[in-house]
Amino acid sequence: MPSNEEKLEIISQITESKTFQKATTSSALLKYLGKCCINNTFLKEDIIDLEFFGNKGPVEKSSTRVRVSMYNLRKKLVDYYSNEGADQQWRVNIEKGQYKLSFEKQQRTSNSKRNIFSLRALPYVLLIGIIAILLFFLLIPKRVPQLWSEFLEEDKSVTLFIGDAFGIRGKTITGNDGFTRDYSVNSLEQFYKLLEKKPELKNNLSASHYQYFTNMGAVASKNIAQLFSTYQKDFAIKYNSNASFETIRAGNSIYIGPLFNNNKFIGLFNSANPYLTLYKNKLQIKDHPSLGSSQINIATSGQVVDYAIVSKYPGPMGTTQFVFFSNHDMGASATIRYFTNSDSIKVFTQKYLQDKSYFTAIYKATGKERTSLDLELIKVIPF
Repeated sequence: MPSNEEKLEIISQITESKTFQKATTSSALLKYLGKCCINNTFLKEDIIDLEFFGNKGPVEKSSTRVRVSMYNLRKKLVDYYSNEGADQQWRVNIEKGQYKLSFEKQQRTSNSKRNIFSLRALPYVLLIGIIAILLFFLLIPKRVPQLWSEFLEEDKSVTLFIGDAFGIRGKTITGNDGFTRDYSVNSLEQFYKLLEKKPELKNNLSASHYQYFTNMGAVASKNIAQLFSTYQKDFAIKYNSNASFETIRAGNSIYIGPLFNNNKFIGLFNSANPYLTLYKNKLQIKDHPSLGSSQINIATSGQVVDYAIVSKYPGPMGTTQFVFFSNHDMGASATIRYFTNSDSIKVFTQKYLQDKSYFTAIYKATGKERTSLDLELIKVIPF
């Protein structure tokens, strides 16, 4: 409840408003009733008629002006609180048939209050809007890149074959027992041929029970996993040494690894490419309509320069194969990064695959410490 001083201030604010500006009788009557309220004066019609209007006649002959003036005052108060006084904390009421003022707290519903609420709610509204937009775009299926459409859209299974290498168990160059990688020995058959030529090694060497793969296998697994997870597509991983034509023809295949490990994908590459043949670290181009016939030597030490051959071609039994050949880490790792990046995929597709589904590309990777620092495109042959 407001204090007496606050009550007088509330009444003064009302009588000075535009609503009461020309209502002199209502303003004066409200001030009179306010003083009576503060002084706790008992009020009734004849007292108001006598004290406020100055009626000198007999009480029983009082006029109706008190009731009419009270009606007008109540109406003015309603108008005031509907407009100017809508945001006031206290509301002055005069109950019908009563003459005593009452002060009640009212809920503020002014435009300023609503504006304050709107300003406070604005960040939440914006946040809800942003979330709605994000959900909209997240729920829209992402468009699969054309280059990988057979692997990401078809129901066929996908297997990533990592090129591992054959190893020999026995005495190393230091004289200790360990694992040795000989680039000329890539299978058990080749290992036994070596022992036939050098029987003195039979007591010192044996075929290793495990294979090994280089960093390119880890890079391939990571980048393929990132690409496939974007489109919620699963794939299996197998070592090239465990690959058979039965497993290869069962679904779409991705191969990443060296050329010199006697992998089965070299033969499939040669069969599917109409103008190209891979043979002993040489890529032969034969009878191409515009390129004619030529040969590219892709053998390097791999320390500074490494060549990579990337090819997408039709596989057996209606499958598709995507291969990344490179004798060392640099070429294959650099090209697998390139062909799993959305921006570079888009550029390559628009430039070379407008009316073709398959291609073979030759790249030259240059770097240091087996890490590619630059990737140069030498040739693209779509078909």
